[in-house]
Amino acid sequence: MVEIMTEIGLRFPEMIHSCIFVNTPMFFENFFNTEIKPIIGEKNLTKVVITGESAPEELTENILSENLPKIYGGDCNCSA
Repeated sequence: MVEIMTEIGLRFPEMIHSCIFVNTPMFFENFFNTEIKPIIGEKNLTKVVITGESAPEELTENILSENLPKIYGGDCNCSA
């Protein structure tokens, strides 16, 4: 798996601004830290945010209020 991720990193340019995981199950953060985090570069790890519905301040730091559904602390009437 590490070899595949290394090759992908070498052959494809970085295209993600950020990746925000919302309302993940309780085991997800542990899974992310043990299985995913070791194969992602430090630069990309700084772009990952794992948050719950009860922590909208992290979401509003990364997403404009008008694009964020109200249930997550934003002003958008869109569905989540």
